[in-house]
Amino acid sequence: MSVGCRSCWCRRWKGSRPRRGCESRCVCWKKSYCGGAVSVIGGCRIARRRGLVRSRECWSSVVRSCRSTSRVLVMWTVAAKCCSKLMSGCSVPKRCREVLWPRWCAACRAALEKLRARPLSALRLVALFLDGVDFAGEMLIVAMGLDEHGHKHLLGLRQGGRENAEVCTSLLTELRERGLDTTRPILAVLDGSKALASAVKQVWGERALIQRCQAHKKRNMTAHLAAEHHAELDRRLNLAYHGDNYEAALKQLHDTATWLNRLNPDAANSLREGLEETLTVVKLGLSETLRKTLATTNPIESALDTTRTVTRRVKRWRDGSMKLRWCAAGLLKVEKKFRRIKGYRDIPKLIAALDALTTKPSTLPRKKSA
Repeated sequence: MSVGCRSCWCRRWKGSRPRRGCESRCVCWKKSYCGGAVSVIGGCRIARRRGLVRSRECWSSVVRSCRSTSRVLVMWTVAAKCCSKLMSGCSVPKRCREVLWPRWCAACRAALEKLRARPLSALRLVALFLDGVDFAGEMLIVAMGLDEHGHKHLLGLRQGGRENAEVCTSLLTELRERGLDTTRPILAVLDGSKALASAVKQVWGERALIQRCQAHKKRNMTAHLAAEHHAELDRRLNLAYHGDNYEAALKQLHDTATWLNRLNPDAANSLREGLEETLTVVKLGLSETLRKTLATTNPIESALDTTRTVTRRVKRWRDGSMKLRWCAAGLLKVEKKFRRIKGYRDIPKLIAALDALTTKPSTLPRKKSA
C-alpha cells in the first residue's frame, strides 16, 4: 500500500481503493510496491522500492501530516536513514529535511531528559545490571535495575571516554540523588570489569554482592584453548555453575583450574580471577530458573543490542549529544517490550538470602565507659 494524496489516505489505510480521479496524483499505487518490503511512514504503509515518491507535493504532504512525536520518530528513522535509496530518481524538497530533523532532535532530547529525570524513590531493587556500549569511540554506561516484583527498569546512562570507575561512580551517585535506596542489600551483575565493581562497592559498600557474568567467563577461557578442548571445558563449567552446593561447585572450579593449568596456564589464571564471584547465585541458594537470569548480563546485553540495531546505519556522529539521543531512543524502544523475568516468584528468597549474607555483626571495639 503506497502513499497517495492526502484526500485518500484514510481510505487506503482502511484497505479500500482510492477515489476515482486520484490515481494520477497518487504515487505508484499498483506496481511499484509489488514484492517489496513495506515501511510505515507518517501513519501510512510505504513499499521500499524506487520511484515511491514522484511528486514534490506528495512528499510534502507526508511531512505535514506527521504532527505527533511518535509519527515523527517513525518517519525520520525510516525515511531519513534510507532517503537516498527510497527516493532514488526523484527530487526530495529541502524543506522536508529542515522539518524532520529538528522534530527528531527535539523528540529524542525530550525522551532523554525524561529518562534522566525519573524518580527512583519508589523502586525496591534487588539486582542491578551495569554494562557499557561503544558509540563511535566513546563509551556509554547504562544501568538497569530489577525490582522485587520481577520487572526490569532503565535507570540511567552516562557518557565517558572509556569504562572507568569515575564515570560509573558518577552514574550511580546520580541514581542515589534521584531517590534510589542504596542502604538495602543488592546483587550487582557485572561483566567482570574492575571499574564497575569498584563503583558499586563505593556506593553500596558491603551491602552489594558481585555476580560476575558466567557467559563472559566462559568466553574468555574458550579464547585461550584449542577447539578440541572446548567441549570438555563446557562440561566442567556447567557442572559447577548448575550445581546446588556451593562448596562442591567451588571444588569443581578449582579442579578445572588444575586441569587447565596443564593445557594453558593463561586459561587457568583467567578462571582463577574472580572465581568465587561467578558462584554468587549458587551461594545464595536460588532456584535454577532465577539463577539462569541473574548469572549473566544477558538482560542488559539484549537491551544494548537494540541500540546497536537502531544505530547500525548511522555513519556520521556529529557530537556527543547525538550519541546520547540515539542511545536513549533505542533503550526506550526496547523498554516497552520488557517482560517479567522467569523465576520472579523466588525473588523473596533472594531478598532473604541477601539480608543474611550482607548483615554481619559489628567487629568494632566497644568504647570503654569513663
